[in-house]
Amino acid sequence: MVSVSTTRETPEDLRERGMDIGIDLLREGGLPAVKARVVAVRLGVSVGTIYNLFGQMDEFIYHLNARALDGLQDAAEQALISAKDAPPTEQMIALARAYVEYVSAHMDQWAAVVSFGQRGDINAPDWYRQKERALNGLVQSVVSRLPGMADREHVVLVARALWGAVHGIVTVSMRRGASQQTADVKRQVEFMVRCVAHGLESPYEDLPPPEPSL
Repeated sequence: MVSVSTTRETPEDLRERGMDIGIDLLREGGLPAVKARVVAVRLGVSVGTIYNLFGQMDEFIYHLNARALDGLQDAAEQALISAKDAPPTEQMIALARAYVEYVSAHMDQWAAVVSFGQRGDINAPDWYRQKERALNGLVQSVVSRLPGMADREHVVLVARALWGAVHGIVTVSMRRGASQQTADVKRQVEFMVRCVAHGLESPYEDLPPPEPSL
């Protein structure tokens, strides 16, 4: 739907409406549907105004994807609040389930995060990287309470492995419009988390040391 800009709108107002339009476009056609000209028409401004407001379209898409990261962060934090008195394994399962539920409810937005990230872009803004690190920090906070997690390097290693495993299961198993698979994906991630937790109960010295960070 085309909306018309008013002279009383501030640049921040226009940016917020532009972001809302971007989310609508993701729902309608995925990342390829997010075009500067389409956003401009719906916002009721010129294409040049879009670039003045957001910079290049990559920056605009990073802001769209940041909304998804913020939503997942909120869901994860709420899951940990609800499971605050549970054992660490159950907290990790709660985090994994929150991930599955969020992606199931926001398939188009999360698909944009995944596909944009697959470009191998090493020039993502630092503010965006901080959001990614904050999510991983939540995982690390729970991993640090699992058996044998006294060593910081191993906490980081296991957190990355768990995050990658959950992300992989969700990405492979849940396709656009396949939300009916949510319950099965939850069972998969719970199985994986329990296997990892059980493995950590074995003598920790048997685990291979992590490779040095690059």
